[in-house]
Amino acid sequence: MGIIEYREWRPRELHLAVLICLILLVQSAQAVSFSPVVSPLIREAERLSASGQYRQAKAKLKDALKVERGKEQRMDIRIRQCNLYLDAGKVERGRELLRKMLNKVSDPAIFIALSRALMYYHPIQRDEARRLLDVVIRRDPQNWNALVELGYCEFYDGKIQEAAANFQKAIAVENEAVQAFMGLADCHFASKEFQAAIIVLEKAFAFAPKDARLPHRIGDCYLASALEKRMTKAITWYDKALKLNASPKYMASLMMVFFARLTAGDGKPIYEKIKEINPHSTYVNWADGVFLELKGQIGQALKHYEEAVRKDPQNWLAHF
Repeated sequence: MGIIEYREWRPRELHLAVLICLILLVQSAQAVSFSPVVSPLIREAERLSASGQYRQAKAKLKDALKVERGKEQRMDIRIRQCNLYLDAGKVERGRELLRKMLNKVSDPAIFIALSRALMYYHPIQRDEARRLLDVVIRRDPQNWNALVELGYCEFYDGKIQEAAANFQKAIAVENEAVQAFMGLADCHFASKEFQAAIIVLEKAFAFAPKDARLPHRIGDCYLASALEKRMTKAITWYDKALKLNASPKYMASLMMVFFARLTAGDGKPIYEKIKEINPHSTYVNWADGVFLELKGQIGQALKHYEEAVRKDPQNWLAHF
């Protein structure tokens, strides 16, 4: 489906895209505080992973594990190591390692991490993920992380009202649970209630002003309405996200605005920046495809889109 058709199809396709792109595995199951020595290693591992340098990221996490002594922190690092395999496309290996962890320690954080691995990476196994989450919630009905993931299980099954109820339960337990607010906003988004989604996200941004996901998602809401004045607001929010996190994913979203306006040339500097950060990024393939499509070279464009999806099945821009 081509970018030229944007104004007619984007809101409907974005609904489907949300079902594909909600990747939470960069984060561990719960917020964990690391020591001043370990924190830089974790941040560097996250940066390397985001740029596709998984082997180097693995080395940083290994260094962190050598230094860290806290039980909860060490478990978080091990989960992150498993997640690297998932992000690198070695899904079965990542799941296998998480299952081994779970066999040794029956901890809610591992249950939730494995449920995410089953929900957000192909082949999708939501039924098993739901069973894992049910175990956690039966043991602790106040586990808001599990409630959020269960909400996404329902969301993926198209049960928007049930999903929203779980996100609201999570917020009732933890009123600053950013992911629960994002989930609730996604429910509004899927129903094309973009203004309601923006209100929820802005509320979360008020108490989490350094979380780049929030302004990025607000930008998506403005862009999804496909109105020119709202595209300008989308640019403003994408810029805020990029100031917090210069992620190729966020840069690609900003490029999408220019492509939507059919002013692809304005996106060239952003494209070059993405290539500078990671020349092998899935978003480079996506952008190459769009440039070719705008030139009428549909066959060549499709090859680039297919390569982008091969590298990252959650690249919702390429799925278009």
